[in-house]
Amino acid sequence: MLTASRDGTAKLWDAATGKEIASLRHKRPVNHATFGPQGKRVVTVTAPGDGTVKLWDAATGKEVASLKHKDSVDHATFGPKGRRVITVGAPWERTTKLWDAITGNEIATLQHTYPVSHAAFSPDGRRVVTASLDSTAKLWDPATGIVTSTLRGHRGNVNYAAFSPDGKRVVTASSDNTARLWDAETAKETAILRRHDGNSLVYQVLRAAFSPDGGRVVTASVDGTAALWDVETGNESAILTGHRRFVNLVAFSPEDGRRLLTASPDGTAKLWDAATGKETATFKAPEANVLHAAFGPDGRRVITALSDGTARLWDAATGNQTITLRGHRGHLNHAAFSPDGRLVVTASEDGTAKLWDAETGRETATLKGHEYDLNHAAFSPDGRLVVTASDDATAKLWEAATGRETVTLNRHRGFVVSAAFSPDGRRVLTAALDGTAKLWDAATGKETATLTGHTGVLYNAAFSPDGRLVVTASADGTAKLWDVATGKEVAGLKGHGNGVSHAAFSPDGRHVVTASYDGTARIWDVTLLPRGRELIDLVCRTLPDDRQNLKDTEYVAANMAPNRHGPCDRHGLLSPVYYGRAAAAALHYFRAAGG
Repeated sequence: MLTASRDGTAKLWDAATGKEIASLRHKRPVNHATFGPQGKRVVTVTAPGDGTVKLWDAATGKEVASLKHKDSVDHATFGPKGRRVITVGAPWERTTKLWDAITGNEIATLQHTYPVSHAAFSPDGRRVVTASLDSTAKLWDPATGIVTSTLRGHRGNVNYAAFSPDGKRVVTASSDNTARLWDAETAKETAILRRHDGNSLVYQVLRAAFSPDGGRVVTASVDGTAALWDVETGNESAILTGHRRFVNLVAFSPEDGRRLLTASPDGTAKLWDAATGKETATFKAPEANVLHAAFGPDGRRVITALSDGTARLWDAATGNQTITLRGHRGHLNHAAFSPDGRLVVTASEDGTAKLWDAETGRETATLKGHEYDLNHAAFSPDGRLVVTASDDATAKLWEAATGRETVTLNRHRGFVVSAAFSPDGRRVLTAALDGTAKLWDAATGKETATLTGHTGVLYNAAFSPDGRLVVTASADGTAKLWDVATGKEVAGLKGHGNGVSHAAFSPDGRHVVTASYDGTARIWDVTLLPRGRELIDLVCRTLPDDRQNLKDTEYVAANMAPNRHGPCDRHGLLSPVYYGRAAAAALHYFRAAGG
């Protein structure tokens, strides 16, 4: 048991004997104390004045970290895995803060225009909801501190907010005499729970909570009454035609690019005709969210990774499920076939990846070594290696035959969300929440290039089929193309109205498809984009050599062709005049190509 007292202590007690185990001492009265989800940590909050929050080891009673707000703290709570703590400032302080519960370091400040009244994690810890006196509630990504949605509609203070047990809904309680239900994915209001019309203060709703099965809501009002409500789900708005929630993945079929595969948290993956946009098949898992989906190498099978910890194999022609892979103890964030289709790799939030026989469903190996959740896993082109990406800011290479770790890639400063081999297997590409993608030597683990230029976190990165280009997808609403040889940006794909959640090349490399949180998927023609060296060679063949007419100070490094191959050897450096002419030549090139 845990108690908090005005005597400046919180105390731990043996619930069976009533014996005091430890005393957790502050210099001021302790107003709030709570256990972490595994009972290993305790967080305590002092009375208004010094803004002190402390983390303690529940076994020893020793202080682990001290978290400081500028002013006072109202309450604090752990995330569901105990790795993060959220603190809510007192009514006169407008901020909520996220902290690393292991180190005590501040991760992000979540700020409204008016004071925050309450904050809570979603059951899986992937989102935070805050309620504020500014009449809104906000949903946040706790990894980045970025607002993902704002819940607008109340006409008074929002006093409380909470997630449903499955994390799919949010309920808010307000001084406008209503509680409201919201779809946590789309931020759409789905129901208004109103007992009284009028503006009397006694009808303000102070608290609201879901029943354990998520089917009912209970509200508490100033008038001293409580009420039970049936949660009316209604129809969810379609983001992509056919899906009922946002699309978190889109990919071309590998054999001919004529089909598209999409996955959504609505419990389905879908196949579409890439030419007409017509839905051709649906793979349903209504009891779980589809977090990832992928084709088999011949396009005849599809694998889905689900929030219930299973992966499922499907017949792409009929939509029938053929095999269920069970063994993980957490959500599956990724699944993929080996190049020959004989094996499957799955990546889970339980910190492991597993290898499976794709014909029998038998587990063949477990890849252990990461400290935190795995986000991604992929085979090398020859199927001999597997790369995994993790929340521990590393990627690792493994032998597929033995499950032995061979290399750790550890230069990122944020969660690594995706990893992939180049088509020749010589390079590895990683994308991370630090806003960068990195290229690595697959044999040595040495970093060879960092792709910087996005203004938001990255969600994924992929090689083109010929290995010469990389595409990255970002929360900044763009996808970017990069030259692998130079590490330089080739083009920005702009047009989405929200973050780009996924990007991939078509099998022939002529197109890129992007999926976005704006509810659309887009196909981009990249055939009119000349490669960097091809363009500089074109310019050098077109322009006369004017080196003799320019001073040395007018020359700048020709970093578009750092190795100075081809016609550029005649002068090696380009002047500002040449750059101007290069722009004109490039424009002429695109017009001639019909671009």
